Amino acid sequence: MSVLASFLGSSNPTLNIIKYSANYAMIAETADFPGGKVPFANLKDPTPEIRQKCEEYLSDVYRWTKAAGSWLDPLQQSNPAKRIVSVLLQIHVNMNIITLVCMSFTSETSFDELLPEFRAITNLAASIIGELVDSSQESAFYRFDLGILPALYLVGTRCRDRTVRGRAIELLLSSQIREGVWDSFCIGSISNRIRMIEEEGGLPGEEFIPESRRVFITSVDADCDSYHRRCKIFYTKRRGSQDEDLIFSNSLVTW
Repeated sequence: MSVLASFLGSSNPTLNIIKYSANYAMIAETADFPGGKVPFANLKDPTPEIRQKCEEYLSDVYRWTKAAGSWLDPLQQSNPAKRIVSVLLQIHVNMNIITLVCMSFTSETSFDELLPEFRAITNLAASIIGELVDSSQESAFYRFDLGILPALYLVGTRCRDRTVRGRAIELLLSSQIREGVWDSFCIGSISNRIRMIEEEGGLPGEEFIPESRRVFITSVDADCDSYHRRCKIFYTKRRGSQDEDLIFSNSLVTW
């Protein structure tokens, strides 16, 4: 049993609020969003119904964070396993805030507003990744519950701050971890490819990536070849605000 699973399985009634928080990882999927819509940077403004739902869920996240209190403070945890879980919960809180807030985004530059959350995820992940790698080595590099990989992938593909993004990608590429279908080398390589595409054509030391060079991944080939360590990604660029201004491309990623 993983550290997270054993902690959430505790009989302590105080931990019910932490069990409840695990559901937030699936908020974007369980909410009543239109079929086929990816919960990141839509081309059009969300409907009032979707906006209201997101605001309600976001309010729930903030209320839960306040109610959790010391459970979210790693310094309050004397047990190393509970400290790891405390950090993981903070990571997922920040990831869910990003997921909900960006439902109203209609441009990739809007993600720049979420730099504090991206930075928090990266710093938190860096503080426990060594312990997670050790745990992975004891379980053949594989675990079923999600920890840091989805959040670091979000930073690697949607954060355009060079320092924060670079650190997130470095964490992914320097540590072999498997969480469910998530592979750190795979998503680290995908994130690095997106970074290279976006920075291509920019000036040396350029800090801001304009909207015209930013891309968002629309899909990853379901037949990801883990044996040959390669996959195909499909991504989109915007030349303007209209649907006909989209540029569709693909790229083979190896790792």
